[in-house]
Amino acid sequence: MPLIHSPDTIERSARALHDAAARYETLAADLRRMAANTAPTPAELTAAPLLEGWRWHQQPVPFLVGTVQGHPRLADGPVSTSPVIVHSPAHSWVRTVSRFYVLGQPDPQAGALRRG
Repeated sequence: MPLIHSPDTIERSARALHDAAARYETLAADLRRMAANTAPTPAELTAAPLLEGWRWHQQPVPFLVGTVQGHPRLADGPVSTSPVIVHSPAHSWVRTVSRFYVLGQPDPQAGALRRG
């Protein structure tokens, strides 16, 4: 959902814009560290939420749904992630717009994401 910036919501939208900028700055830093093969660290993956029973969705960008454990802002249970930016199948993690997730077992009834 896009951020709305208008005179009647300036205080709330300014806060949302600062929060979005911080999230994207963190994402950019993580992407640079991944390019240098220095991310994610074992400590980051230890602190990352675990996503079990996950499956791919695409509307219009790929994201995951599953059952999360240990998320810093959400209770354990069903979630949809923000868009997935990087997926490391060999190391069982993804980096979404907002954070790293460790991937547990995928949903056994879900097929692989079909890309056109």
